Amino acid sequence: MLRLICYITGNNFEKLKSSSYKSIRKVIAQGIALLIPVFLWILTGFMLTKYILGNSTIIGIIVAFILGVIIYSIEKIILLSDGKRIMHVFRIILGVLLSFIGSIALDEMIFNDDINLQILLDKEILVKSEIKDFDKKTLKTRSHLQKELFLKEKELFDAIKRAEDELNGVGSGIVGNGKIYKQKKALINDYYEPNVDVARLALLNFENETNLKRQKINDSINEKYTQSAFLLRIKALFNLLKQDNYILIIYLIFTAIMMLLEFSVMIVKYGFEKTSYEYDLEQEEYIATIYRDKKHRLMSRLIDRGDNAKLFSDIKSSTLKPIPTIFSKQF
Repeated sequence: MLRLICYITGNNFEKLKSSSYKSIRKVIAQGIALLIPVFLWILTGFMLTKYILGNSTIIGIIVAFILGVIIYSIEKIILLSDGKRIMHVFRIILGVLLSFIGSIALDEMIFNDDINLQILLDKEILVKSEIKDFDKKTLKTRSHLQKELFLKEKELFDAIKRAEDELNGVGSGIVGNGKIYKQKKALINDYYEPNVDVARLALLNFENETNLKRQKINDSINEKYTQSAFLLRIKALFNLLKQDNYILIIYLIFTAIMMLLEFSVMIVKYGFEKTSYEYDLEQEEYIATIYRDKKHRLMSRLIDRGDNAKLFSDIKSSTLKPIPTIFSKQF
Protein backbone atom coordinates (compact mmCIF):
# COMPACT_ATOMS: atom_id res chain seq x y z
CA MET A 1 0.00 0.00 0.00
CA LEU A 2 2.69 2.50 1.03
CA ARG A 3 4.85 1.59 -1.97
CA LEU A 4 1.91 2.25 -4.31
CA ILE A 5 1.15 5.57 -2.63
CA CYS A 6 4.81 6.58 -2.97
CA TYR A 7 4.71 5.71 -6.67
CA ILE A 8 1.54 7.74 -7.16
CA THR A 9 2.79 10.79 -5.28
CA GLY A 10 6.41 10.62 -6.41
CA ASN A 11 7.90 10.06 -2.94
CA ASN A 12 10.92 7.92 -2.03
CA PHE A 13 9.64 4.68 -0.53
CA GLU A 14 12.98 3.63 0.96
CA LYS A 15 13.36 6.91 2.82
CA LEU A 16 9.73 7.15 3.83
CA LYS A 17 9.37 3.65 5.29
CA SER A 18 12.01 4.45 7.91
CA SER A 19 10.44 7.82 8.76
CA SER A 20 7.94 8.62 11.47
CA TYR A 21 4.32 7.50 11.47
CA LYS A 22 3.23 11.11 11.02
CA SER A 23 5.29 11.34 7.82
CA ILE A 24 3.76 8.15 6.43
CA ARG A 25 0.26 9.32 7.34
CA LYS A 26 0.72 12.64 5.54
CA VAL A 27 1.99 10.97 2.36
CA ILE A 28 -0.97 8.55 2.39
CA ALA A 29 -3.33 11.53 2.83
CA GLN A 30 -1.66 13.26 -0.11
CA GLY A 31 -2.11 10.17 -2.27
CA ILE A 32 -5.80 9.88 -1.43
CA ALA A 33 -6.31 13.62 -2.00
CA LEU A 34 -4.61 13.31 -5.38
CA LEU A 35 -6.79 10.39 -6.48
CA ILE A 36 -10.12 12.00 -5.52
CA PRO A 37 -10.24 14.62 -8.34
CA VAL A 38 -8.68 12.13 -10.77
CA PHE A 39 -11.42 9.51 -10.24
CA LEU A 40 -14.07 12.23 -10.19
CA TRP A 41 -12.99 13.54 -13.60
CA ILE A 42 -12.69 10.01 -15.02
CA LEU A 43 -16.27 9.26 -13.97
CA THR A 44 -17.55 12.66 -15.13
CA GLY A 45 -15.79 12.40 -18.48
CA PHE A 46 -17.16 8.93 -19.18
CA MET A 47 -20.74 9.70 -18.12
CA LEU A 48 -20.81 13.00 -20.00
CA THR A 49 -19.35 11.54 -23.19
CA LYS A 50 -21.46 8.37 -23.31
CA TYR A 51 -24.82 9.25 -21.78
CA ILE A 52 -25.13 13.00 -22.41
CA LEU A 53 -23.28 13.54 -25.69
CA GLY A 54 -24.38 10.14 -27.00
CA ASN A 55 -20.95 8.77 -28.02
CA SER A 56 -19.89 5.12 -27.90
CA THR A 57 -18.46 3.36 -24.86
CA ILE A 58 -14.98 3.27 -26.44
CA ILE A 59 -15.01 7.03 -26.97
CA GLY A 60 -16.21 7.50 -23.38
CA ILE A 61 -13.34 5.38 -22.04
CA ILE A 62 -10.78 7.26 -24.15
CA VAL A 63 -12.06 10.65 -23.02
CA ALA A 64 -12.16 9.50 -19.38
CA PHE A 65 -8.58 8.19 -19.62
CA ILE A 66 -7.28 11.42 -21.17
CA LEU A 67 -9.01 13.54 -18.53
CA GLY A 68 -7.66 11.30 -15.77
CA VAL A 69 -4.09 11.60 -17.06
CA ILE A 70 -4.35 15.38 -17.39
CA ILE A 71 -5.79 15.90 -13.90
CA TYR A 72 -3.32 13.43 -12.37
CA SER A 73 -0.39 15.23 -14.02
CA ILE A 74 -1.58 18.62 -12.82
CA GLU A 75 -2.16 17.43 -9.26
CA LYS A 76 1.20 15.68 -9.14
CA ILE A 77 3.00 18.80 -10.37
CA ILE A 78 1.36 20.75 -7.56
CA LEU A 79 2.22 18.04 -5.03
CA LEU A 80 5.88 17.95 -6.06
CA SER A 81 6.29 21.72 -6.37
CA ASP A 82 8.34 23.60 -3.78
CA GLY A 83 5.53 25.96 -2.82
CA LYS A 84 6.51 29.02 -4.83
CA ARG A 85 3.91 31.78 -5.02
CA ILE A 86 3.47 31.45 -8.76
CA MET A 87 2.48 27.79 -8.30
CA HIS A 88 -0.13 28.81 -5.73
CA VAL A 89 -1.60 31.40 -8.09
CA PHE A 90 -1.55 28.93 -10.97
CA ARG A 91 -3.30 26.26 -8.89
CA ILE A 92 -5.95 28.65 -7.60
CA ILE A 93 -6.82 29.89 -11.10
CA LEU A 94 -6.79 26.36 -12.48
CA GLY A 95 -8.86 25.07 -9.56
CA VAL A 96 -11.53 27.72 -10.08
CA LEU A 97 -11.73 26.96 -13.82
CA LEU A 98 -11.84 23.19 -13.31
CA SER A 99 -14.47 23.59 -10.59
CA PHE A 100 -16.58 25.69 -12.92
CA ILE A 101 -16.28 23.16 -15.75
CA GLY A 102 -16.78 20.20 -13.43
CA SER A 103 -19.94 21.62 -11.92
CA ILE A 104 -21.32 22.19 -15.42
CA ALA A 105 -20.58 18.56 -16.29
CA LEU A 106 -22.29 17.29 -13.12
CA ASP A 107 -25.32 19.51 -13.67
CA GLU A 108 -25.55 18.30 -17.25
CA MET A 109 -25.99 14.76 -15.93
CA ILE A 110 -28.25 15.60 -12.99
CA PHE A 111 -30.58 17.95 -14.87
CA ASN A 112 -30.46 16.04 -18.16
CA ASP A 113 -34.24 15.93 -18.72
CA ASP A 114 -34.71 19.58 -17.70
CA ILE A 115 -31.95 20.65 -20.08
CA ASN A 116 -33.51 18.64 -22.93
CA LEU A 117 -36.83 20.44 -22.35
CA GLN A 118 -35.03 23.78 -22.20
CA ILE A 119 -33.31 23.03 -25.50
CA LEU A 120 -36.71 22.39 -27.11
CA LEU A 121 -38.03 25.63 -25.61
CA ASP A 122 -34.98 27.60 -26.78
CA LYS A 123 -35.37 26.09 -30.24
CA GLU A 124 -39.03 27.06 -30.41
CA ILE A 125 -38.24 30.61 -29.28
CA LEU A 126 -35.47 30.90 -31.86
CA VAL A 127 -37.70 29.56 -34.66
CA LYS A 128 -40.43 32.09 -33.80
CA SER A 129 -37.88 34.89 -33.67
CA GLU A 130 -36.30 33.99 -37.01
CA ILE A 131 -39.67 33.60 -38.72
CA LYS A 132 -40.84 36.89 -37.25
CA ASP A 133 -37.76 38.64 -38.65
CA PHE A 134 -38.34 36.96 -42.01
CA ASP A 135 -41.99 38.07 -42.07
CA LYS A 136 -40.92 41.63 -41.34
CA LYS A 137 -38.63 41.55 -44.38
CA THR A 138 -41.43 40.22 -46.62
CA LEU A 139 -44.17 42.42 -45.17
CA LYS A 140 -43.82 45.14 -47.82
CA THR A 141 -44.11 42.70 -50.71
CA ARG A 142 -47.07 40.93 -49.12
CA SER A 143 -48.87 44.22 -48.49
CA HIS A 144 -48.31 45.29 -52.08
CA LEU A 145 -49.73 42.02 -53.48
CA GLN A 146 -52.70 42.13 -51.11
CA LYS A 147 -53.42 45.70 -52.14
CA GLU A 148 -53.22 44.75 -55.83
CA LEU A 149 -55.68 41.93 -55.27
CA PHE A 150 -58.02 44.20 -53.35
CA LEU A 151 -58.01 46.80 -56.15
CA LYS A 152 -58.59 44.16 -58.84
CA GLU A 153 -61.47 42.64 -56.86
CA LYS A 154 -62.96 46.12 -56.36
CA GLU A 155 -62.75 46.78 -60.09
CA LEU A 156 -64.47 43.45 -60.75
CA PHE A 157 -67.18 44.21 -58.19
CA ASP A 158 -67.80 47.64 -59.74
CA ALA A 159 -67.93 46.12 -63.22
CA ILE A 160 -70.46 43.52 -62.08
CA LYS A 161 -72.51 46.27 -60.41
CA ARG A 162 -72.57 48.30 -63.63
CA ALA A 163 -73.58 45.24 -65.65
CA GLU A 164 -76.43 44.46 -63.24
CA ASP A 165 -77.60 48.08 -63.40
CA GLU A 166 -77.56 47.88 -67.18
CA LEU A 167 -79.56 44.66 -67.00
CA ASN A 168 -82.15 46.52 -64.90
CA GLY A 169 -82.33 49.41 -67.34
CA VAL A 170 -80.14 51.83 -65.41
CA GLY A 171 -77.76 53.58 -67.80
CA SER A 172 -78.93 53.05 -71.40
CA GLY A 173 -82.54 52.64 -70.31
CA ILE A 174 -82.83 49.27 -72.05
CA VAL A 175 -84.07 46.58 -69.69
CA GLY A 176 -82.86 43.04 -70.24
CA ASN A 177 -80.03 41.29 -72.00
CA GLY A 178 -79.23 44.04 -74.45
CA LYS A 179 -76.16 44.88 -76.51
CA ILE A 180 -74.57 47.14 -73.90
CA TYR A 181 -75.14 44.57 -71.17
CA LYS A 182 -73.47 41.92 -73.32
CA GLN A 183 -70.49 44.20 -73.86
CA LYS A 184 -70.16 44.83 -70.13
CA LYS A 185 -70.52 41.09 -69.42
CA ALA A 186 -67.84 40.26 -71.97
CA LEU A 187 -65.53 42.88 -70.46
CA ILE A 188 -65.98 41.26 -67.05
CA ASN A 189 -65.22 37.81 -68.41
CA ASP A 190 -62.26 38.85 -70.59
CA TYR A 191 -60.63 41.55 -68.47
CA TYR A 192 -61.72 42.01 -64.87
CA GLU A 193 -61.96 38.37 -63.82
CA PRO A 194 -58.57 37.40 -65.40
CA ASN A 195 -56.97 40.35 -63.66
CA VAL A 196 -58.33 39.16 -60.34
CA ASP A 197 -57.11 35.63 -61.05
CA VAL A 198 -53.61 36.89 -61.89
CA ALA A 199 -53.44 39.00 -58.71
CA ARG A 200 -54.81 36.12 -56.60
CA LEU A 201 -52.30 33.69 -58.13
CA ALA A 202 -49.39 36.10 -57.52
CA LEU A 203 -50.33 36.38 -53.84
CA LEU A 204 -50.80 32.61 -53.58
CA ASN A 205 -47.37 31.92 -55.15
CA PHE A 206 -45.79 34.43 -52.81
CA GLU A 207 -47.39 32.79 -49.79
CA ASN A 208 -46.22 29.35 -50.95
CA GLU A 209 -42.65 30.62 -51.39
CA THR A 210 -42.61 32.26 -47.97
CA ASN A 211 -44.00 29.08 -46.38
CA LEU A 212 -41.21 27.07 -47.97
CA LYS A 213 -38.65 29.54 -46.66
CA ARG A 214 -40.20 29.38 -43.19
CA GLN A 215 -39.91 25.59 -43.32
CA LYS A 216 -36.27 25.87 -44.36
CA ILE A 217 -35.61 28.18 -41.39
CA ASN A 218 -37.28 25.68 -39.09
CA ASP A 219 -35.33 22.73 -40.55
CA SER A 220 -32.04 24.61 -40.34
CA ILE A 221 -32.56 25.41 -36.66
CA ASN A 222 -33.64 21.83 -35.95
CA GLU A 223 -30.38 20.56 -37.46
CA LYS A 224 -28.35 22.87 -35.22
CA TYR A 225 -30.37 22.20 -32.07
CA THR A 226 -29.45 18.58 -31.49
CA GLN A 227 -29.65 17.51 -27.86
CA SER A 228 -26.09 16.15 -27.98
CA ALA A 229 -24.56 19.52 -28.94
CA PHE A 230 -22.50 20.37 -25.86
CA LEU A 231 -22.36 24.16 -26.29
CA LEU A 232 -26.12 24.31 -26.83
CA ARG A 233 -26.59 22.22 -23.70
CA ILE A 234 -24.42 24.63 -21.71
CA LYS A 235 -26.44 27.55 -23.07
CA ALA A 236 -29.65 25.77 -22.10
CA LEU A 237 -28.24 25.10 -18.63
CA PHE A 238 -27.52 28.78 -18.05
CA ASN A 239 -30.96 29.70 -19.33
CA LEU A 240 -32.31 27.31 -16.70
CA LEU A 241 -30.11 28.91 -14.04
CA LYS A 242 -31.56 32.33 -14.89
CA GLN A 243 -35.13 31.04 -14.73
CA ASP A 244 -34.98 28.66 -11.75
CA ASN A 245 -33.41 29.65 -8.43
CA TYR A 246 -33.56 26.05 -7.22
CA ILE A 247 -31.30 24.87 -10.05
CA LEU A 248 -29.03 27.88 -9.46
CA ILE A 249 -28.58 26.90 -5.80
CA ILE A 250 -27.79 23.29 -6.75
CA TYR A 251 -25.28 24.52 -9.33
CA LEU A 252 -23.53 26.75 -6.78
CA ILE A 253 -23.39 23.87 -4.28
CA PHE A 254 -21.78 21.57 -6.84
CA THR A 255 -19.35 24.33 -7.81
CA ALA A 256 -18.31 24.71 -4.17
CA ILE A 257 -17.92 20.92 -3.77
CA MET A 258 -15.85 20.67 -6.94
CA MET A 259 -13.69 23.57 -5.79
CA LEU A 260 -12.98 21.89 -2.45
CA LEU A 261 -12.13 18.61 -4.18
CA GLU A 262 -9.88 20.40 -6.67
CA PHE A 263 -8.01 22.10 -3.83
CA SER A 264 -7.81 18.91 -1.73
CA VAL A 265 -4.16 18.33 -2.67
CA MET A 266 -3.17 21.85 -1.66
CA ILE A 267 -5.20 21.59 1.54
CA VAL A 268 -3.47 18.37 2.55
CA LYS A 269 -0.05 19.56 1.47
CA TYR A 270 -0.11 22.87 3.32
CA GLY A 271 -2.73 22.07 5.96
CA PHE A 272 -0.59 19.40 7.63
CA GLU A 273 2.48 20.33 9.63
CA LYS A 274 5.86 19.55 8.11
CA THR A 275 7.05 16.08 8.96
CA SER A 276 10.49 14.66 9.66
CA TYR A 277 10.51 13.13 6.17
CA GLU A 278 10.09 16.57 4.60
CA TYR A 279 12.72 18.09 6.87
CA ASP A 280 15.13 15.30 5.86
CA LEU A 281 14.51 16.02 2.18
CA GLU A 282 15.05 19.75 2.70
CA GLN A 283 18.24 19.11 4.68
CA GLU A 284 19.52 16.76 2.01
CA GLU A 285 18.84 19.34 -0.69
CA TYR A 286 20.53 22.02 1.40
CA ILE A 287 23.67 19.94 1.91
CA ALA A 288 23.81 18.98 -1.77
CA THR A 289 23.58 22.67 -2.68
CA ILE A 290 26.44 23.58 -0.33
CA TYR A 291 28.53 20.71 -1.68
CA ARG A 292 27.91 21.81 -5.27
CA ASP A 293 28.76 25.45 -4.49
CA LYS A 294 31.97 24.47 -2.69
CA LYS A 295 33.04 22.32 -5.64
CA HIS A 296 32.30 25.13 -8.05
CA ARG A 297 34.34 27.64 -6.03
CA LEU A 298 37.26 25.20 -5.89
CA MET A 299 37.22 24.74 -9.64
CA SER A 300 37.06 28.51 -10.20
CA ARG A 301 40.09 29.15 -7.98
CA LEU A 302 42.17 26.46 -9.67
CA ILE A 303 41.25 27.73 -13.13
CA ASP A 304 42.25 31.25 -12.14
CA ARG A 305 45.63 29.98 -10.84
CA GLY A 306 46.20 27.93 -14.00
CA ASP A 307 47.16 24.80 -12.04
CA ASN A 308 45.79 22.28 -14.53
CA ALA A 309 47.38 19.21 -12.96
CA LYS A 310 46.00 20.01 -9.54
CA LEU A 311 42.68 20.95 -11.15
CA PHE A 312 42.26 17.54 -12.76
CA SER A 313 43.36 15.82 -9.58
CA ASP A 314 40.94 17.77 -7.40
CA ILE A 315 38.11 17.36 -9.87
CA LYS A 316 38.72 13.62 -9.99
CA SER A 317 38.85 13.26 -6.22
CA SER A 318 35.89 15.58 -5.78
CA THR A 319 33.87 13.66 -8.32
CA LEU A 320 34.52 10.39 -6.62
CA LYS A 321 33.75 11.77 -3.21
CA PRO A 322 30.21 10.88 -2.10
CA ILE A 323 27.70 13.52 -1.16
CA PRO A 324 27.55 13.87 2.62
CA THR A 325 24.44 12.72 4.37
CA ILE A 326 22.50 14.85 6.79
CA PHE A 327 24.44 13.28 9.61
CA SER A 328 27.83 14.35 8.18
CA LYS A 329 29.77 16.78 10.32
CA GLN A 330 32.02 17.96 7.47
CA PHE A 331 29.79 20.96 6.91
